Amino acid sequence: MRLLILLLLFALSFSQRVKVLYSNGKVEVVDTRKTPLSVLRTRPDVIYVEPPIKLELLDDIAYSSSVAIRGSGNYSFSINTQSGQRLSILAGGASVSFSGSCSGSSINNLTCTDGTLNLSVYSSFDWRLIVQSFGKNLQLSDISTTAYYIGTGAVNTGRTGRNVIIGVIDTGIDWCHPAFRRSDGSSKILYYYVPETNTEYTKTQIEQFISQGRCDGDYHGHGTHVAGIASYIAPDADLIVVRIDETDLFDTYIIQGLQYLRNKKNSLGKPMVVNMSLGTHFGPHDGTGMLDRAIANLSGNGFVVVAAAGNEGDKKLYAKVSGISSTVSVRLSSPDPEGNVIDG
Repeated sequence: MRLLILLLLFALSFSQRVKVLYSNGKVEVVDTRKTPLSVLRTRPDVIYVEPPIKLELLDDIAYSSSVAIRGSGNYSFSINTQSGQRLSILAGGASVSFSGSCSGSSINNLTCTDGTLNLSVYSSFDWRLIVQSFGKNLQLSDISTTAYYIGTGAVNTGRTGRNVIIGVIDTGIDWCHPAFRRSDGSSKILYYYVPETNTEYTKTQIEQFISQGRCDGDYHGHGTHVAGIASYIAPDADLIVVRIDETDLFDTYIIQGLQYLRNKKNSLGKPMVVNMSLGTHFGPHDGTGMLDRAIANLSGNGFVVVAAAGNEGDKKLYAKVSGISSTVSVRLSSPDPEGNVIDG
């Protein structure tokens, strides 16, 4: 705890942008070059000042044959498989054993033949399995229990996203990619914004870049992947993209991006759904964190923010220590290379 406080104080001393919580419950990003910390600390309406926290990019389940299965307690079911099919099963809140038509060192990487895969789930609580299929599409009729499509299977709803805007906060977008062009050649992207430099590109500018062969809107690729999935599911929706470089994925920029998107939603008069395929293990995760508060403040009728739940539902990330009398030792077996080890 002492080390964490020192790190936060160090970051706070050198951050140019900080998050400020006011007495009315609002959260704002403040540039300390314009409003110094010494001024913020003297304001009676300022409750708390926090330095930026870096988030991580998270993967989307992108396969149309990905399904989710929910249950409680111990349970067994089967999946009909085909030769050449590969399955990856993510187990949240349970342990799983398998037998039958698939083989592999773990349920995360199974190679299958024609036949039946038998799965047994062991848990004392509620659980969820996500089954991803590679090489062959997975049909709901292949599964002996109730399941539902996730990921791009949502395209089967028949809704196209017409008159809706999708906001994407990520590493950018390859605006030259045909997935983001309409049948008449025009771009689906209305605006492209970089909060770090306060740079905005309009649809007209983006179409000029495309005609010039300038396709430098996403050097990483994660944002293009995420936006491509969204555009596939809702092909008639417009896009507004907020670019934050992977090395600068701080929540201060994310809050600025959310405020920008909210303003665009208001000025354009269309409903907007914002996707954030990113996250962090810092904070209380109970809605009282600064980013959580900012999202709650900005959300409302016609403006919905959707954030990834994470890639680590099958890992034990959190621990509760109670009855502390003096000193408690915590053993760490695999520290995070980013340094995000303990937050409490």
